[in-house]
Amino acid sequence: RAALFAVVADKTGYPVESLDETMHLESDLGIDSIKRVEILGALKERLPAAASLDALKLAQLATLGEIAAAVGGGAAHPSLPSPVPMRGEGTAASSSPAPSGNGRAALFAVVADKTGYPVESLDDAMHLESDLGIDSIKRVEILGALKERLPAAASLDALKLAQLATLGEIAAAVGGGAANPSPPPPVPMQGEGTVGSSSQASSGNGRAALFAVVADKTGYPVESLDDAMHLESDMGIDSIKRVEILGALKERFPAAAGLDALKLAQLATLGEIAATLGTAPGASALGPSTTASVAAAPTPRGDTCPRAVVDVVDAGAVVRGALPLANGAVVGVVVAGPRSRAVGGAVVESLRATGIAAAIVDGDLPRGLGGLVLLGALDAGADEDGAVEALKAPLFVVQNARAALLASVDKGGAFVVVVTAGGGRFGRADVDGAFVGGLSGLVKTAALEMPQVAWKLVDVDAGDAALAARLHDELHAGFDAREVGLVDGGRVLPVVTTASATRGAPRLSAEDVVLVSGGARGVTATCAQALARAVPGIGLALLGRTALQPSEPAWARGARDETALKRAVLDDARARGETIPLKEVAARAAAVLAQREVRVVVDDLRAAGARVDVFAAD
Repeated sequence: RAALFAVVADKTGYPVESLDETMHLESDLGIDSIKRVEILGALKERLPAAASLDALKLAQLATLGEIAAAVGGGAAHPSLPSPVPMRGEGTAASSSPAPSGNGRAALFAVVADKTGYPVESLDDAMHLESDLGIDSIKRVEILGALKERLPAAASLDALKLAQLATLGEIAAAVGGGAANPSPPPPVPMQGEGTVGSSSQASSGNGRAALFAVVADKTGYPVESLDDAMHLESDMGIDSIKRVEILGALKERFPAAAGLDALKLAQLATLGEIAATLGTAPGASALGPSTTASVAAAPTPRGDTCPRAVVDVVDAGAVVRGALPLANGAVVGVVVAGPRSRAVGGAVVESLRATGIAAAIVDGDLPRGLGGLVLLGALDAGADEDGAVEALKAPLFVVQNARAALLASVDKGGAFVVVVTAGGGRFGRADVDGAFVGGLSGLVKTAALEMPQVAWKLVDVDAGDAALAARLHDELHAGFDAREVGLVDGGRVLPVVTTASATRGAPRLSAEDVVLVSGGARGVTATCAQALARAVPGIGLALLGRTALQPSEPAWARGARDETALKRAVLDDARARGETIPLKEVAARAAAVLAQREVRVVVDDLRAAGARVDVFAAD
């Protein structure tokens, strides 16, 4: 328990004495899933016996008390926090098992270290996310640090730990670690051989390289990974992160360069990828390399920033071919309003005339679905509500149709065509509803996640009288191009070309005022500072969420960092006889830090000669 409180205080900045076992990690302490992992990592460093705790059970605990009880000692003393030992000191014996107590102390220390909350402000009841503001990234960090402090914690099940909600649940899992009968197998270091299943043996150094890259890109400790883990459902690795991991893997493991990127994208678990890496030196079994399709864009070097212009070029006439559709599969034409319903009805009739089963969809998807034509964006207005719905609805349709589309692929093929009304030039003309161009992102992302399905976005002029006939022709025009525009009776494709920029004197002067949205922090501040130096005397109106206060609260004076500020908030509250939730403590400390950052930026801008005003808005 003492270790748990110490870690929470260390990671959150709450004083140890402000913590108690009833505190919920999320709602009381603001500890999110990432901070929870970080706390557990630090707890394992302090409490070696916590190494074998069941991570899943820890992840389900919500309060500091539950975690402490799992670690040991929490249930015996529900309202009296144990003294927190200084680093290097032993802990006094208690009625709770020693390993459990040490695990709790280690957990609290790690949480305190990673969050800035004092150890004494933590308790078992605290919820990592709602009480301590610990998100999933911080949770991973905490678990990693805990394993450093508690080597025995290396065998804890990371997935189970991730489901625990409170400090108490995690402490309990750490305390009961020794009883875990099936710790995951040790992960070999790069260069070592592996012993175990055939998939592990076949992958050799590739498996070690894969685990190292995944750990580096996700923050999960290498020792928490195993072959059975599913990249998406177990580790939260999306398509973008997957591409990033594969790119880094090819740098560390040159033999992977010849692997088929599309086949890699279809592998679901670490074990499947590791097994595939084992065949990399003789990549004939994997087919030709298509790694260029997922290669990262070149990174600009030096001070240069490449400049590009997006334009459209003629795509030529339609060359008709067969639809990528399984025999007997149904094409669902999804509609939303009168315009899409009128066009959709004509498209359905034209498809049926060629022997293809087709149906209007304005609710449930039809059985035997193998193709989708999404027309709902044709009805989107220029208002915000219409824009949101036009962007959300196709996403939900694609999600619901995923299984049916993949089943149709196995029988002969499947496709999805998303239609937008951006004027046929992808919103580059002065037309209402250009915002639905965001659907091109859906098409491109879905094509990465389901490469077996044929995908295409078709941008049109919604007022085209022959729109239905032209869409019918475009369905049969192949899927080599991801985006096609139908305008002025022709077809166009978007292209990106490099464009040079002639550097000259700024068009702004000291008499001008520039409205800068995004506040006075981060990248916005960096841009504003560059502008102030380039145009001395310019006026800058900084628009952000943080209002610039004339001075800091008295309690904040002398508190230099987040941890000191949190303690100052608690001390001030005690002096006034108040009790405030730890989440509010964190919010007040964060507000002071934001004020300080804004003040530094404003002072810097004024020192450069700019006229500066700060306006708060959200």
